[in-house]
Amino acid sequence: MILTGDKVKEIRAGDRNNLKKFADNAEMSRQQALDKVEKEHRSLMEKIKALMDEKEEFLRAPMSKTELLTHAKDELNKYRAQAVSLLAKHLQDCQKGHSAPFWEIVMKGMFAEDKAYRLLWLFLSEKDIETIVKGFDEIGIPAAERDAKIAAIDAQIGKLTAKLNSGQ
Repeated sequence: MILTGDKVKEIRAGDRNNLKKFADNAEMSRQQALDKVEKEHRSLMEKIKALMDEKEEFLRAPMSKTELLTHAKDELNKYRAQAVSLLAKHLQDCQKGHSAPFWEIVMKGMFAEDKAYRLLWLFLSEKDIETIVKGFDEIGIPAAERDAKIAAIDAQIGKLTAKLNSGQ
């Protein structure tokens, strides 16, 4: 069969149309695959965000009375030790002849208005804290339970993050 110029042009036009269709189909398939990956990525990110929000709620959850009592006592003892240390340094200065015990000027410096809260540490006792906390309602989640829930959420976040990073 001998092909005429018009027939060759027609065949070439058909081939170009077929190539364009193949390219369009390939582009559509690529875009659909990309859309699917982006949708899965967004879904994973939304799940991770929701878990992080849930975790944040546990991190901000009220303490149990037992946890509060332990924390308050620990803080009181830490700050009381700081106040006692200040007084010890003052008394050492007195021993060296640099000051007089509980000299008003020195005490005003140690316990000036902006530092007067330090006196509270010396006057409060653990028993005082126990008495105060005893009257509270139990509104908190026990630390062990809260920590277990946070660990479970972290494990879920880890799995989702691994899935996200692996591209699956």
